[in-house]
Amino acid sequence: MNNNYTCISNEVLDELILHKVVFFKVNGHYLEVKLAMSDLKIKIRASLKTYKDRLIEKNFINPNQSIMINLLYVKEIDKVNKKVVMHTGDMIDISRDKYKEVLTQYIKYIGKYEESVDFI
Repeated sequence: MNNNYTCISNEVLDELILHKVVFFKVNGHYLEVKLAMSDLKIKIRASLKTYKDRLIEKNFINPNQSIMINLLYVKEIDKVNKKVVMHTGDMIDISRDKYKEVLTQYIKYIGKYEESVDFI
């Protein structure tokens, strides 16, 4: 496993193709960016708060204070353990005060997706 990171500036969010981003995770003064189907690790020197509003508009949710996850990569919500199970295998903790909001946003997202699918 490659533990190297690519460090880039704050302007990178506009360059990232957001539908390929699984999550943004706080690590000190940096955001780690996990990309789907890639071992590349990206770090951005920024706070999550800097991008939170823009990411929410792009189907990202905030299950706890240190991460924003892309709803596109959510496999399921583990209601027993209060975790988001990602298609990548990552398990993301949901804080107690965010659980209802996360579940509501996920159900809303799934409903929007199902409405947009044409069945033959």
